[in-house]
Amino acid sequence: MPFSVRVLEPRAWRCGVSTLLATLAFASGVAAQTCDPTVEPGLFSIPGVDRFVAAAYAWDDGSGDALYVGGRFNVAGTIESRGIVRWDGSAWSTVGDESPDNDVDCLVSFESEAHQYLYAGGSFTSIGGVPAAHIARWDGSSWSSLGSGLDGPVYAVAEFDDGSGLALYAAGWFTQAGGQPASAIAKWDGSQWTDVGGGVSAPDHPQIYDLKVFDDGAGPALFAAGSFTSAGSTMTEGIAKWDGDQWLPLGAGLIGVGARGSALEVFNDGSGESLYLGGRFDMVGGVVASNIARWDGVEWTPVGPGLNNEVVDLEVHRYSVLPALFAAGRFRVTEDGATTLNHVAAWTGRTWEPLRDGDEPGLADRAFVLEVFEDDDGPAMFVGGNFSHDISRQAMSFIGRWDDNGWSPLTRGIDAAVNTLLEVDLGVGARLFAGGEFNRIGNANADHIAMWNGDRWAPLGLGLNGDVADLAGFVEDGRTKLIVAGNFTQAGVANANRVAIWDSSAWSALGNGFDNWVNAVAVYDDGTGPAIYAGGSYSFSGSTRVHRVTKWNGESWVNVGSEFSGTVHDLIVFDDGSGPALYASGRLNSADGQSVSGIARWDGTRWSSVGGGITASPATVYAMAVYDGPLGPRLVAAGEFDAAGGVAMKHIAAWDGSTWSPLGEGIDRTSSSQQRVYSLAVGDFGQGSLLFAGGDFGIAGSTVTRSLAWWDGSTWSGFDEGVRTAPVLAIGQSTVAGEQAVYIGGFFSHVDGVPSQHMAKLVCQPVPCRADINGDGTLDLFDFLDFQSAFSLGDPAADFDDDGEFTIFDFLAFQSAFAIGC
Repeated sequence: MPFSVRVLEPRAWRCGVSTLLATLAFASGVAAQTCDPTVEPGLFSIPGVDRFVAAAYAWDDGSGDALYVGGRFNVAGTIESRGIVRWDGSAWSTVGDESPDNDVDCLVSFESEAHQYLYAGGSFTSIGGVPAAHIARWDGSSWSSLGSGLDGPVYAVAEFDDGSGLALYAAGWFTQAGGQPASAIAKWDGSQWTDVGGGVSAPDHPQIYDLKVFDDGAGPALFAAGSFTSAGSTMTEGIAKWDGDQWLPLGAGLIGVGARGSALEVFNDGSGESLYLGGRFDMVGGVVASNIARWDGVEWTPVGPGLNNEVVDLEVHRYSVLPALFAAGRFRVTEDGATTLNHVAAWTGRTWEPLRDGDEPGLADRAFVLEVFEDDDGPAMFVGGNFSHDISRQAMSFIGRWDDNGWSPLTRGIDAAVNTLLEVDLGVGARLFAGGEFNRIGNANADHIAMWNGDRWAPLGLGLNGDVADLAGFVEDGRTKLIVAGNFTQAGVANANRVAIWDSSAWSALGNGFDNWVNAVAVYDDGTGPAIYAGGSYSFSGSTRVHRVTKWNGESWVNVGSEFSGTVHDLIVFDDGSGPALYASGRLNSADGQSVSGIARWDGTRWSSVGGGITASPATVYAMAVYDGPLGPRLVAAGEFDAAGGVAMKHIAAWDGSTWSPLGEGIDRTSSSQQRVYSLAVGDFGQGSLLFAGGDFGIAGSTVTRSLAWWDGSTWSGFDEGVRTAPVLAIGQSTVAGEQAVYIGGFFSHVDGVPSQHMAKLVCQPVPCRADINGDGTLDLFDFLDFQSAFSLGDPAADFDDDGEFTIFDFLAFQSAFAIGC
């Protein structure tokens, strides 16, 4: 609607002004902005990429050497980038404005027209916003296609001169190039694609996986390895060479079930340059050779005892002081079983050597690609594949770096789930403590527990030898200490069964501990002084049989009450108006002889039911929190249940000391989620308390929000994109470094579309306040003056009733917004 101005009578102006000034007398200086939680990006990175790596190539695009990485991934470190990324030795960056629409399977660089280009091949049909069928080139700033490309994936690219000049050869799994027949291999001369001697053929889907130029004594030729039974008119299994005129065999080819050639590399073991072939085969050229063999131009020979499974890539690099041929693939040991390798190895010309990290050799899963790249720490072998960690369980997330000092990840992320978060001041200021399943977090080797100062992580001594489930602070002898519970038996050098104390310098045990999980710890004063309470699924402390809730009396663990059955998931102290009491929740059955479905109350003398408890089949309360909202303090319980106190409530409910009440429409599921709440905590960004709920769910109230939501006392809110991949298991308020924030932990990869591995930081994002006309964050007289000026000028900012006109009703609407505040 076009804007128009209707002139107001002076009386109306004075009326609006006088009323507004009266409002200003009471409201001057009122804060003008509320806060929406938002994810702080770039903080908790993946220690690599989020899915497998298939290609890597070191290249300088003019801005310095970098390692280009391709595969089937969507995230690298903390950036979103599908299929291809660039690693400069310290940080990831994208390659072009738009990612490819599918996998990148090979990368290689050649010079063309006096310019260096990086070529990418794969399953994509567009890259950088440019249509490019399975092959494209990058000039350092933009992508371009090579004619109309190929009709199937490209797995290898090589440059070869067949006598008519250098040309580009692409190989893979396709039947056409530039719209013309070309079986698995084609030649690009800079303007058009042509067939290469009829290509290769097989009864079912011929494919070429690698290309290599090598002179075996008869002149340079292009060698092809793959899955085929003939090349041109020549019968040859899995390996052939193109001399520029015809395809030629190399002996009798490959023999074995599903035999194929996967990798080619030229290496001099001291006896002269030879071509090495890796793949899946038992024999080649009539010679027994397990999955790797050497061609000297005359005959095939085995490479030591060979390897016990497929070799997928080969690369030359230094091993200690010796030149070596590195192999990557599916193998675990040498074919004779004498040497354990675990998917990567180095052939020195005499023996197969493992790539160790300390005493542990190799990787936890398959390796697909090898590439040498020199970063600030010197030249190293970079390995990509389908592994999440090395054999020593150091997280590397599908790509890792190896040199003589061992394995290391490219970035220092969190390698497994965070189960619990707690802020405690142990005498050096507020710090956030995280416990969980991880062994490495940030730059710290921190087994299952670590401390965050807002900038970096630090370990707590030697850490623990098992998972952490809960944390609590405890004051003893005037010093605050950290209580840690979970499923460990060692804390530092101390024997500590499932519960331990950290005093900021050393670990100590609490008696005999327990025989099974301690899921929760809390500090409660039953009238005899503050004491540590523990709950879980244990049955014994040492040789003494105990209930599922126990108290540390300073010497041993003793039962709380005469009887308690069920598994405890949480403990919390809450005062319902009759005095503080300890609440236990979980999958509970009975306590002191009475039914306590899901939740029970201990007043220091006896257990009692909490308003009839919660019900479902089975009913479980995983988490509790005390939330002081508009109606006063409430104990909030959440988990997996459909009623509380006999009243229908979806998975979350509030207890005021006498009755249960719902929180809006509660928590629910979608077709792609569960309906479980695993964690609760109160967070405050300085704009009032919010109750955060985390778990595996799809809806909070009427808001679709995956696995994380917050309640402001009347309404549920959440992130549009929610939490991707897995549940939120921990939530904690933090004032570390003087900043109010909320941290969440779990086993996830993204929060609201922001890459954040296993942990994320939520901060305050101010919500613009319309009545704060001058945008200074405060409602005061100057906003009125600016409103009056905007009104006089016909500025749309003054059309407060949004009717397209400027009238007294805009003054009234502004006055109302000003009075309500923001």
